[in-house]
Amino acid sequence: MLNPRLTAVASFLPKGTSFADIGTDHASLPIFAVQSGIAKYAIACDFNEGPYLGARQNIKNAQLEEKISVRRGSGLEPLRASEVDIAVFSGMGGLLINELLKNSPAVFKSLKGLILQPQLAADKVRKNLYELGWHIKKEALAKDSDHLYQIIFALPGKKPVPSDFSLKIGPCLLQERPASLWDEYLDGLIKREEKIICGLKNSCATTEETLKEKIEFLEQLENLKND
Repeated sequence: MLNPRLTAVASFLPKGTSFADIGTDHASLPIFAVQSGIAKYAIACDFNEGPYLGARQNIKNAQLEEKISVRRGSGLEPLRASEVDIAVFSGMGGLLINELLKNSPAVFKSLKGLILQPQLAADKVRKNLYELGWHIKKEALAKDSDHLYQIIFALPGKKPVPSDFSLKIGPCLLQERPASLWDEYLDGLIKREEKIICGLKNSCATTEETLKEKIEFLEQLENLKND
């Protein structure tokens, strides 16, 4: 059984797809997706030896060695172009996700979709997708162990770039405002910005322009919360 975070990630996998789970850890997502009939084939990738060996053992225990390949390597590097439809990056920092996408251009160009769950810097992930000629199709929020996670489903193809505010919030989240977690999500963003502003005010290196931008963003968040 998947945790709520990976359950939300799995919900974006198209029926009958093939996908690579980058940073697979225990291979929980590939095993679930294949066993439940969502995916016809999966590749579980991890850079570190421990998770790689653990994934191999878990897949062997599930008797899914013919449907799930396990590979060791960084990002998309273990893959060949057009080998899978979807790549999943979950549980890693947003800046790392951006770097890994750029490191394997041939494989990246062959993908039909991305499912991304950045731990940090989700706004930079969104901005990078549009810079790479992709666009965001769907987004979701998931709560797991008192933490809120953002999940992004992106497709290739240029679309108008959302505003900076939308990229920070999530363009689809901003439009749909998911009822169960929306207020909690905004509260978290507001608290984070208040903490950042407090730190900036106490720093002698802070520029007036930077502080002004942060205060304006906080005001936008508060207005959105009160809508």
